[in-house]
Amino acid sequence: MSVMRQWVSLPVLLLCACGSSELPLPTLVSVEPASIPADSRFLLTLEFEGVLPVKVDYGSNGAELIATERVRIADKEFDVIQAQKSGRQLTVDVIPWLAVGAQDVKVQLQDGRQVVLEQGLQVNPPLNLTGFEIDPIGEQIRHRPFMVTIRALGPDAALFNGRVIVRSTQGNVDPKVSDAFKNGELKQRFTGDDSTESSMKLIVEDYAGHTGMSNEFILGKP
Repeated sequence: MSVMRQWVSLPVLLLCACGSSELPLPTLVSVEPASIPADSRFLLTLEFEGVLPVKVDYGSNGAELIATERVRIADKEFDVIQAQKSGRQLTVDVIPWLAVGAQDVKVQLQDGRQVVLEQGLQVNPPLNLTGFEIDPIGEQIRHRPFMVTIRALGPDAALFNGRVIVRSTQGNVDPKVSDAFKNGELKQRFTGDDSTESSMKLIVEDYAGHTGMSNEFILGKP
C-alpha cells in the first residue's frame, strides 16, 4: 500500500527533531460512520489527536509528516486514500465483507508503532435489499457528464448508504464505483464513452449481488 505523506513547516516541529520514536503515541478518537452493514462498501473517516511521527529532512526547510501505511479492521487491511489536517484525519476505503460485530480499528504507523481504537467499528448484518432502480436517462453525448438518479429497493432500502459498482452494456462509463448513497438514493454525474454512436444501458451492482439496469439510451458523438 502506498505511504501517505504531507509536508509541514520545520519551525512548527523543532521540538520534535529529536526523533519520532520519542513522541507520545497519538490517539485514534473516532471512526465515522461508527457502524456499517457487512455487505456495503464505505469510506471511513478516522480522526486522531496528538502528534503524529515525523521525519525531518535537514536539506530543506521542511519536515516530512508520516501519516500511515496500513489500516486493519478485524482480519482485513484497507487502503488509506486521503490524509487531511496534517495527517490527523484519514479516509479509508472499506470493502466488504467484514465479520459482524464490534471490531477493533488498528492503524500501523510508519515508525512501526500501532494505534488501536478498541471496538471502534460496529459491523451489522447485511441489509435486506432486492435491487436498484435507475430513473429514465435521455439521449447523451460522449464525454459529457450527465446526471443519474439511483434508488435502492427492498425493506431496508432507506438504510442503504453504501457505494455500488457501475458498468455499461457497451463502451465505458466513469466513475466505475459510485459515491455513497444517502438514505437509499444517489444523484451523481457519470460520463459515457464509445468509439461510435451507439445505444447503451447502465448497470449498477452492490457487493451482495443486487443489481439494477437503466433504460437503453443513445450515446451520441459530440
